[in-house]
Amino acid sequence: HILEPATQQYGISYLIKEFKGKGTYARVARCTDLSTKEDVAVKMYRVGMSRAGRHEAYLLRKLPRHSHSKNIVKFITSFHYQDHYCLVLEHLDRSLFDYIEEAQKLTHVGDIRYIAEQVLVALRELERHGLIHADLKPDNVMLVNQQLEPFRVKLIDLGMTMTVRSLVPGVTIQASRYRAPEVFFGTKMNGAVDMWALGCVLVYVYLGENLFPYRCEYQIMRVLTQMFEYRLKTLEEYNATQPTKPCSSGLQFFYLLRQLFQVNPAKRINALELCAIHSLHIDTNTKCPWPHIKKSMTGWSKSQESQKMA
Repeated sequence: HILEPATQQYGISYLIKEFKGKGTYARVARCTDLSTKEDVAVKMYRVGMSRAGRHEAYLLRKLPRHSHSKNIVKFITSFHYQDHYCLVLEHLDRSLFDYIEEAQKLTHVGDIRYIAEQVLVALRELERHGLIHADLKPDNVMLVNQQLEPFRVKLIDLGMTMTVRSLVPGVTIQASRYRAPEVFFGTKMNGAVDMWALGCVLVYVYLGENLFPYRCEYQIMRVLTQMFEYRLKTLEEYNATQPTKPCSSGLQFFYLLRQLFQVNPAKRINALELCAIHSLHIDTNTKCPWPHIKKSMTGWSKSQESQKMA
């Protein structure tokens, strides 16, 4: 099927190759731009959802042109096709959710930390413009090209993105399994909601399952309420109770999660602070194709994963 923009922008048309996914507001197709012969992703909003599409297009245009190099999906153009509003974006490989579901194997801590660094770069870029993503989850973190550039990722789907100033206590944002406590309990919110969601995403990539594997929001709220009564152990406290010492990269990952899962958002680390701390960078002698981070090739076995979180 060929998509021909209603405005016939410069004679551009797109050949649909396959549909790759769909959500509440839109579905995404891998297409070929017939003018350049390059693959692109066309996000087609459902009839009646043009406003949401225009909102996402506005935000993508608002970000600096180089933002795609900041681990945010590259926006190309937008157009109308029949009654659908469409965004044309760079074509990416697959989501972290799809990768984890297909891989059925543990992900190395070093690779998880590389993913974390890149998502933080994207969140920091949004933060610089007074924005929060508000829908961070494995489905919205895309691998660029897993075969050629392992675990290089970009943040997608800015449809729910909003300004920090527009956050009002009591408004429901985020998917329930990645929702911060302050959203559940209707208290004051800020960019820290994205940091909580990032912690949930990293745990999902690490364990292959959600930290809060519940469909019922009240079950999640019950667990969160219990978290007010407990805290994560410090590294020193954890080490004192363990007969064996985990690898240093594992300890650093545990420390990272501890900073992300602060129930009090005022104590939760932000993207700027987390980008700056040295614990995100693991020093190994292994050469890495991306000079800004050295990946640890040391995995964490399933037996080492059974750390008590409280």
